[in-house]
Amino acid sequence: MQHVPIIPEICVDDARGAIAFYQKAFGAKDLGTHATPDGKRIMHCGLELNGGVVFVRDDFPEANQGKRRTPKALGATSVTVHLNCADVHRAWRRALDAGATVIGVNARNLSVQQAAFLATIIPNPVKYHAMYEKGRLWPGWQHRVRNLVRKLETNGIIDAGQAFQAEFTPVKFRRD
Repeated sequence: MQHVPIIPEICVDDARGAIAFYQKAFGAKDLGTHATPDGKRIMHCGLELNGGVVFVRDDFPEANQGKRRTPKALGATSVTVHLNCADVHRAWRRALDAGATVIGVNARNLSVQQAAFLATIIPNPVKYHAMYEKGRLWPGWQHRVRNLVRKLETNGIIDAGQAFQAEFTPVKFRRD
């Protein structure tokens, strides 16, 4: 591993399983794995992924005042890792074949309201959702949604009832 300016570290419940998944799903190369003396947990594993490096490790609550730090323990994660690739569909299929689970809404099952919101917030739906959860929704997004919904109604793609619902009902994509 030559000079890498920044390396994210991922803390997980099952580092061995995560490492195996990243290898199978994304062709990750193990640059070195170091287990605890009893061999039960991974203290550190460097993975080369698509020209970058990611560290993966098991959780060590005893080194963090008894607090667990995995996404499962926290009930969420504040990190999203994006993989740039030439063939997205191939990468998607490979990840699914390796056991990836798709979470969220299938685009084919979106309501008019969800589709309108997505069309207006891309490329940053994560930021939108975070701001929505904090009650600080940027008024520009709401304006864009209204404009898009009106165009859909004007062009006969949706009716007045769907337009009203899409314009005035807050949308959520996460399952509560």
